[in-house]
Amino acid sequence: MAECGASLAAIEKTCGGNSPGLKTYLYIAHKSEVTAIPDPDTGTLTVSGDMTMRAADAGPPEVLAGTFKRWEISKGGSSYESNPEGEDENVNNVVTVKAFMNKLEDAKSYILDQAHGGEYIVLAPDRNGQLRIIGDLEEGCTIRTKEQTNDKNGYDLTIEWESVHLPYYYTGTITT
Repeated sequence: MAECGASLAAIEKTCGGNSPGLKTYLYIAHKSEVTAIPDPDTGTLTVSGDMTMRAADAGPPEVLAGTFKRWEISKGGSSYESNPEGEDENVNNVVTVKAFMNKLEDAKSYILDQAHGGEYIVLAPDRNGQLRIIGDLEEGCTIRTKEQTNDKNGYDLTIEWESVHLPYYYTGTITT
């Protein structure tokens, strides 16, 4: 049996199945809640060290400790794409995560409305168990929301980020 890291052909033949789409949740933190994201491990795009979250401060004013919030999304219709844009040495990766959050509700609408215009760090888990980091401390990703009742009742979420590198994988601890 070939080693999974040996070649692309070996990966294709021996490293298991492939499930499209995202898991039914995302982890989201405002950029100000994350104080450090370690560099990727040497020769990889994997960040195995833990992100450092903002510490609590009794104030005044009181500042809560930074955490990732878990947002539940619908099983169907979620997607992750990273597309190169530009030419030659001026190529950026435009990352887009699309998801649907079921059921219009006042509390959800309030939270999603507050997210407009902010910069965030999002951990997007795919159905193969891989977490991708969308956003960084220099430029967080943006979140846009569209409310709808036809064809489905809920929120179309669009998360976007532009970067010179592909989004990193994350295997560290998630502080929730």
